[in-house]
Amino acid sequence: MSQILSQKIQLTDFEDELCKDLLQVTHNNNLSTVLRIAGGWVRDKLLGLESHDIDIALDNIIGEEFAKIFSQNKSTSSIGKIKANPEASKHLETACIRYKNIDLDFVNLRAEDYLEDSRIPTIKIGTPLEDALRRDLTINSLFYNINTQEIEDFTGFGLDDLQQKIARTPLDPNITFLDDPLRVLRTIRFAARFDLIILPEVQQAIESKTIFTCLLHKISRERIAKEYFLMIQGKNHMRSLQMLYNSGLLPVIFKIPDGYPDLLNEGYSLVSKINRPSNDNNFFIYTAGILAYYDKEITIKKNKKDMILYEYITLESLKMSHINSQAVCGILGNVNKCIENFKEFKVLEFAEIIRELKENWEFCVVIAGHMMFEDPCEAEQKICALELTVRTWNIDRCFEDKPLLNVRTR
Repeated sequence: MSQILSQKIQLTDFEDELCKDLLQVTHNNNLSTVLRIAGGWVRDKLLGLESHDIDIALDNIIGEEFAKIFSQNKSTSSIGKIKANPEASKHLETACIRYKNIDLDFVNLRAEDYLEDSRIPTIKIGTPLEDALRRDLTINSLFYNINTQEIEDFTGFGLDDLQQKIARTPLDPNITFLDDPLRVLRTIRFAARFDLIILPEVQQAIESKTIFTCLLHKISRERIAKEYFLMIQGKNHMRSLQMLYNSGLLPVIFKIPDGYPDLLNEGYSLVSKINRPSNDNNFFIYTAGILAYYDKEITIKKNKKDMILYEYITLESLKMSHINSQAVCGILGNVNKCIENFKEFKVLEFAEIIRELKENWEFCVVIAGHMMFEDPCEAEQKICALELTVRTWNIDRCFEDKPLLNVRTR
């Protein structure tokens, strides 16, 4: 991870213009609002990274109300609103607009009060300190005060933890994670992305059975799936998977229906041998790899019909689109055929595999190779040899070929 380049924010021309526009709105409307940019944008700017999602934290006005005022006489998209939903641990209403190709979210500084015998908080506008203490990690709790043009570190740990590469929660980690259990997955994602050391007390909370249960049953599958996707598509994706595995959290991501075998450990052992650089296709190869030991003969009833279990997991647990689910299931459905072609290459049979999987045929070969050959070095050699054979036969792009005959029936 990059070290902090400066403890002063260097604004781009657009960011400088945005900050001036925001301040002009408060001045023209006689608002005493202190404007702050919160969270990830501040972290990324300090690390010299680009950031295109800007959260504007407001101390004395509702986000939607300020967004409406800001949007007057400006070219913005319509205002969207994420409604507060305490039961789903999404406590704040956020007003969202698109301004000059940048997403702007207007949120309130928040504080939460818990009534006696109730786990559902009462939300109120809070102080910057109260808001910072309710963030997931100290490195994400920093503010850039637009009014004073200063960085604010109300937890007292954010800047140092960013410099020292430490994953620390602003409050006791059990409190932070129970407030929103998805923060467990976010902590792992940020630790992998920025090469952070997770403090022992934080790791202990991550492995808590209570928090595991809350994460599994309280958080929507869509939110969990989004975190997994960001992990796999991001830098250090294998460290993300390793931390999920070591923390016992793979069953949260790949939720297996009751009564079916848990073969995720075998799948993790397989993908831990696959060494592929970060790219947009990681999602397919690593997801298929983790599910590789679920045979297509294992089925589950859905809408009174039999569905292959791994297809069910991709659609229901990972909430994939139908197209992405088909891609992963296509890889898994052809693994055994690929294994047979490692033993004896059959050009026509392999051409059919390629026609079905298109560009994804190489992922199938990688998974099959590591399933067949236990030694990773031997597996990679065999994989390269099979890929060379395929290209020697000039069938690696055969799915692009037009049929020799085009027979139409009337």
